[in-house]
Amino acid sequence: TALFVAAIRLAEKADTLDERLDILNKFFTYYVYVNVCRSLFEKDKLLLSFLMTIKILDGDGEIDPVEWRFLISGKTVESVTLDNPAPEGAPSGWI
Repeated sequence: TALFVAAIRLAEKADTLDERLDILNKFFTYYVYVNVCRSLFEKDKLLLSFLMTIKILDGDGEIDPVEWRFLISGKTVESVTLDNPAPEGAPSGWI
């Protein structure tokens, strides 16, 4: 809660409620990122950025769940029928 209260206090003020909420949302996202990055190794900051971006885009409805599932797991909902480009390999290693 201290992080949230500090973000409300530090964020830029606005005249309308919609502007204020937009500013708070952007500032709080940045503030969480900065504070979490303080405890991460440099190599892990890119992963945090990627995951936060995905969650933001998902919240806005801009991530296709089927494409996301494929990216993460390599599985598809539909059947894929492609010829194995390397028949000498193990059949279980192909889609």
